[in-house]
Order: sequence, then C-alpha cells, then structure tokens
Amino acid sequence: MRATLKDFQKEDVRDLIVFLRPAFSNRTECMKFLKRCYKRRRAWYSLWGACWYVEIADAMSSVRRERPALNIIFLMGMAEAIARVRNRGFRSEKLVRHFFYKISEEDKELLLGGIRRTFGRGYYHRLRFSSVIKILYEARNAAVHGEDYFSFQLATSKGYARNAGYSYSVITSGRLGKRRNKKRVERLEIKMTYMILRDIFIRTAIRNLEVRR
Repeated sequence: MRATLKDFQKEDVRDLIVFLRPAFSNRTECMKFLKRCYKRRRAWYSLWGACWYVEIADAMSSVRRERPALNIIFLMGMAEAIARVRNRGFRSEKLVRHFFYKISEEDKELLLGGIRRTFGRGYYHRLRFSSVIKILYEARNAAVHGEDYFSFQLATSKGYARNAGYSYSVITSGRLGKRRNKKRVERLEIKMTYMILRDIFIRTAIRNLEVRR
C-alpha cells in the first residue's frame, strides 16, 4: 500500500512546516506544497536535505555568533544540494549560480539592498547581483578552507525593522573575482541580518523545488 503524508509522525511534518514558514503565509498552502513534494521522491528528499542544512546553519549562531561565515557554509551547502539534483557534474560555484536563477525579484532586491559597496562618508554603490552572490560564495570558501572566519560580517538583528526594513548596518569586507591575478577585496556596508539571508535561501530553495513538477 502506498504511504501518504498522513503516515508520517506529527513531529516530522511539524519540522517541515516550521522550516517553510518564510515561504508560505498560511498552513493550507504549506500543506499543499508538502503533498506535491511527497509525490516526487527527489523533491521530497531534497526538501528534507534543505531542512537539515538550515537547521545546522542556525546552530552555528550558538556555536560561534561572531562568525557568520560558518552559517553561510551550510546555507551554500543547501543551495548546492538543491541545484545538483538537476545539474549533476557542475562545480560548486556554478551550482550556486544555478540555484539563484530561481530567486524572486523581491528577494533579489533584498540582497542588493542589504549588501552594498561603500566608499565612506555616506557614499554607496549598488553591486551587481552576480557580485553579491560571488561575495557570499567567497566568504564560504574562505571559511571552508580555514583561511578567514572573521572578515565578512552580517548585521545584527537589533536594527531589523518590520517589512524587511533595514535600520542598522556594519562595515565589513568581501572578496570578489580576480583582477590582475589578485582577488579584489571590497569595502562593504551590510544591512543584511542572518535571519533575512536565511529566509531568502529557504524561499529560493522552494522556488527551485516548485519548478520540478
């Protein structure tokens, strides 16, 4: 007899519902999405994998709150795992780019507004979206290889306003692509908190899974 979503323990489904909160405004829509995923084995396994990656990423804040690169390692790991289902054979960075092909315009604007180049004295420059993804990927790389855990920072939640409004920022640095065989280090103003970034990754993961109907 074929198993149904009701056969899972309530605790299991509850974990997924909590994970999906950033993407769905009500429980009904959330359950509809879960049922669609459950009918497709790869999507169902990918959803659970994404949930576990984010759970570990969240735990990193308790382990080392001052090292957001550790959170980013696991958020990027989730992005790679989701993208790899349809893009086997791609290297890590290309998988991350493919993952973000599905980002919503609203979340793209959140990223672009939350991570900007700064020239000091109130002067800022809007980065290209590909540059923002590159900065996050390079922060992940530096942490994975043990090179740098501290340079890239995220804003704290103290200044987070409702409706994704930003009222607090930190000045930090981020790496971009190479120029004259040297990686560029840009001075950045970060208004993005970990929770905002986390929710963007979750919603983008859901959009990637929704495409595979």
